[in-house]
Amino acid sequence: MSSMSAGLDLCRRILKRFPRNVCFSFAYGSGVKSQIGYEKKNLNENIIDFVLCVPDDKMKDWHKENIQRNPQDYSGMRFLSPSMLVNYQTSIPANVYCNTLIPIEEEGVMIKYGVTRKSDLMKDATEWKDLYLSGRLHKPVQFLQEPDETLREALRKNLQTALTVGLLLLPERFTNFQLFHTIASLSYSGDFRMIFGENPNKVSNIVKPQLESFFKLYQPLIIQHQKHLQCPESLNGEYIQDKSSKITLKMDDDEMAFGPALPPHLLKSSSAQSSSPVEEKKVIGPCLPPNFQPQEITEVEETVEEEEDEDDLAIGPLLPGQEPQSRAQLELEERALEIKLNGLEGSEKSTNDATNREEWMIELPEVRKVADLGLGPRQFRQREGPDFSDRSSWTDTPQSKLEKEKTKSKEDTSRKSYEEKLIKERDRAMEKLKKKYDKEHKREKSLLELHQDKLKKKKKKSKEKEERRPFSREVDLAVNKFDETRKQAAIKKSKQLDTKFSAGSSKFL
Repeated sequence: MSSMSAGLDLCRRILKRFPRNVCFSFAYGSGVKSQIGYEKKNLNENIIDFVLCVPDDKMKDWHKENIQRNPQDYSGMRFLSPSMLVNYQTSIPANVYCNTLIPIEEEGVMIKYGVTRKSDLMKDATEWKDLYLSGRLHKPVQFLQEPDETLREALRKNLQTALTVGLLLLPERFTNFQLFHTIASLSYSGDFRMIFGENPNKVSNIVKPQLESFFKLYQPLIIQHQKHLQCPESLNGEYIQDKSSKITLKMDDDEMAFGPALPPHLLKSSSAQSSSPVEEKKVIGPCLPPNFQPQEITEVEETVEEEEDEDDLAIGPLLPGQEPQSRAQLELEERALEIKLNGLEGSEKSTNDATNREEWMIELPEVRKVADLGLGPRQFRQREGPDFSDRSSWTDTPQSKLEKEKTKSKEDTSRKSYEEKLIKERDRAMEKLKKKYDKEHKREKSLLELHQDKLKKKKKKSKEKEERRPFSREVDLAVNKFDETRKQAAIKKSKQLDTKFSAGSSKFL
């Protein structure tokens, strides 16, 4: 028995350990297909990868039965209900639930398997939603259970799209190895593991030993591109493709429909109508010889237009207003006319109608503190923080500034008059209290008044006449020399008395 048939029998024996309600399954990886660097004599030494496709309505039952059969395959997820497992499966990328590194002791091999729904596999194959399962199916795999008609068509479209993308990425001349290397690299594009985790020659190691398998897989699809692709006679030959723009655009558009599609019955009717040949008008009577066939109508129309253009030719300077105007000149004139009309309409309107702008255009945005994000300082502030209470000065217009000044002056005057009124009322109340206190404690007169009264009494008691002073030239003839300089100095000094001896706002402390 060959190694291929032995590997297929081994995979089918392992497949029997899973529940039966599987509609499609395949195996891939170094345990099934040969790869450079994994050439082990014993097939059981490599890990075998399985993908099991289950109908959507049987996914819960499959997990339930598989947990009963193989509870050791699951981690702590086996304690969840089957519906929760399905919800988890549909929420992860690619919608594939994987169990890895499962030892099969009776066969002496290690496997890993992923289970997915049929709808998810078809969506990934036709739309490349995640390029996870569809990328694995770009390469030769071992079918363990044949797909149904709808799934088979989805897998064919997956290969057709991969081939078209590969041809668009390749130059005019290329080999089979370059073609299949480009196709196999699609699923690894953007995978960070190819930078440091995987072997950089992994794709080459997959393609080289399986070159014939790749060719058998894609040969029926390559034949469909023979209109713009010259195929080689041998496996090591060279392809030559037409890279002109028309062919490239056609390859881009082939079988790539964007948006909603027609139902199948309407699609067939529309394709049948488009494929039906156009009926030519019947000619009654003798026909002209082939060399006397009339030219196409478009050519006749072109010649008529040329003759009309020749008739319109004028020699010499044109009259004012008849100069040919370009499209740009016409657009400029139309725009100038619109501006003029808008100006006339605007002058008729009242000038009081000011343009009202939205709030976000005339107001500053809300101050977002860094502390709100948890990134603020973790110690006391050493200086006073900025004051964001009033930031209207940034957005004030001249009109709003005038209004603010008017309201501010009114507020200041009203506040000042109110304060003066309160001070006067307080002074009256304090004056009453002072008079009452002085009357009770016999302090109605001040010290100055008491001193003056004392001097008056003393003067009355002393009745002695004053002696007459003799004439003194130095004293009586002394001239008061108070010139202009002394006068200005005295006035200047008197001005400073206001700062020290002026009355305060209130009479009492």
